Amino acid sequence: MGQEDTDVNVSRRNLATLLGALGGAAGLAALANCSSPGDARPEGTDRSLEPWSTGDGGVTGTAFIWVDTIKGVGTAHPGTTLYTADGGTDATGASSPVVVVGGYWTPGDGGGGVFYWSNASITDDGGTLIVPVASGGDGGIGSTGAGWVRIYSGPLDARWFGAQSGASANQAPALQSCINAAASRPGAKGGVAYIPAGYYNLSSTLVVPGNVQIRGDGARYLGPGAGNQLGSVLQWTGSSEGATMMQIVATATTGDVRDVVVQDLLLTGNYGDSANTVTAILLSGSTGSTVYAVNNCQFLHIIIAEVNTGVNWGGYDTSNAQADSVSWRHCQWWNCNSYGMIIQSVNAADGSELDKCGFLFSTTNDGGTSGPIGIALDACGFLKLSHCEGGNLSKWISLNASSCNNLLLENCETEGCTYMLYGFGSNGGRVTTMIGCSVNNSISITSIDTVVSIGSYVAAGTLTLGTSAAVWQGYGNIYNWGTFTITNSGGGVFQENGQHGNPSGSATTINLTSSTYTLSTTDAINAHISFAGSLSAPGTITFPNPPVDRILRYNCFNDTSQPLTLVVTGGTYSVTLAPGTFLDVAVSNGNVIAADGTLSQPSRVGQLTDLSGGTASGTLAAVPAAYSQTEIANALASLSAKVNALELIIHNAGISL
Repeated sequence: MGQEDTDVNVSRRNLATLLGALGGAAGLAALANCSSPGDARPEGTDRSLEPWSTGDGGVTGTAFIWVDTIKGVGTAHPGTTLYTADGGTDATGASSPVVVVGGYWTPGDGGGGVFYWSNASITDDGGTLIVPVASGGDGGIGSTGAGWVRIYSGPLDARWFGAQSGASANQAPALQSCINAAASRPGAKGGVAYIPAGYYNLSSTLVVPGNVQIRGDGARYLGPGAGNQLGSVLQWTGSSEGATMMQIVATATTGDVRDVVVQDLLLTGNYGDSANTVTAILLSGSTGSTVYAVNNCQFLHIIIAEVNTGVNWGGYDTSNAQADSVSWRHCQWWNCNSYGMIIQSVNAADGSELDKCGFLFSTTNDGGTSGPIGIALDACGFLKLSHCEGGNLSKWISLNASSCNNLLLENCETEGCTYMLYGFGSNGGRVTTMIGCSVNNSISITSIDTVVSIGSYVAAGTLTLGTSAAVWQGYGNIYNWGTFTITNSGGGVFQENGQHGNPSGSATTINLTSSTYTLSTTDAINAHISFAGSLSAPGTITFPNPPVDRILRYNCFNDTSQPLTLVVTGGTYSVTLAPGTFLDVAVSNGNVIAADGTLSQPSRVGQLTDLSGGTASGTLAAVPAAYSQTEIANALASLSAKVNALELIIHNAGISL
């Protein structure tokens, strides 16, 4: 408006004249907007020098009055509060329909604003609707009667309801009042509860209803310890025994809970309390005679740090708790003692997605399997993870195959974890699909039927096939056999339809003591194999016969002085591996079907061609001109069925290729 700083402390009578000049409601709205959420200028910095409810009788005209606070207490600001100000008349007996309030607890604390008097009955919500004592109010939420109505536009500021950054008292009641008031706003999306940047101590649970948005001023985590959490920080300071900081739960009391948005907040537990059992967010439906569900919730730019469990999804009622169509985007979990996220209901997470999220621990993983877990899928629906990462965890994803539906991992990566994926439980016939992932840690398939990996870089760790039902089905993956190995302790199946690996990596050595050797299922099968030893005559190596219509591939090195003939149990065709050379060998349906010394071509069902040009000297023996028509038809039918199944998995996951 052009005034210098010396003109800020305008007299109340001049301000009254100004309001009149601005024109009634327009002037009030302009004044109300001066204290809207996000205003960087401290509200009432100079005004607090002069108590607004004292001096000059506390009255500046017949149109409005001044009040120090909404609910101020103590001796610092003993003037009239909004709860003791009767809007029916002012000190002269004239009508006083408008009041200007300096703050909630003290002038300038961000909780003040402009109110008008309503003779119609209202219900006190603690921040935008205030019923004073003279109208039958008791200073508590829920009182009804004539009262003060805040003039505002935009989000509801938590400071309007008494929230104080840095206060030692529990701030959950004030934040809860703001959230409830926002949820009661009309419209398809409800209102917005705005939590300004600061530290808000919680010692009781925030209960989030449906149809509301909770928005902070951003979140940043610099590491463990006090002072390293920036932005809008909700910090647990209550008892750590089984407590929950925020819950979004559908029950018979609440009904279905839908359309919740939580963004730009940091939720943290007691700093350094390694024994805490605090859960940051409980997200769950419930069952009974009626199923109550949580649906269509979004979490954006959320950081959860230094709690026991970051998110308990479906844990309120594990039997059939529906919490579906939930998205987590640009979220991070740091230093969660047990779980970043645990999903515990077969009807939780259907149609849900994590996108660009990280599950991380600050300290280096000790290589064990009993430490913190990023995501524990004890029971869940169909879930997708896209562009997510895990770091320094015992297990990034732990999956109970007996209770989980299909899982999709797209462009995901781990570093410093013992396991990227750890499957357990009785065989449930589930499929985990990995597309374009970077595998730098081990994968254990001890019960999952199938892991399908497409176009991934498998760089390090061990793939464990722990049961005969465990299947790795690859399409176009790259393997670094120098740092990645396979342990087939349970007689599972490894199948790769495409690029097999890096021939420069180190190999597992098998010392030959005779001219014949048959590989067992525990002989580092499907990895680099180097045959060594002193042979006086050419040798024969026999590979196990894979299941029908599956392809198994081997990188084979001949470090002996004799040629080695590679055959398959019960097969007809073979390939000869000359001394000092290597071959990439594929076997299927009881035969060696292809040998590629250059690793430049993939092997496919039905391809029976010598691909050994380049650095290898191996040749295929007794190669027929073609498969029979029946063999070709059977192979094509099998391949078509697998492609259709894969397309269905990708379609259900919502991926466009």
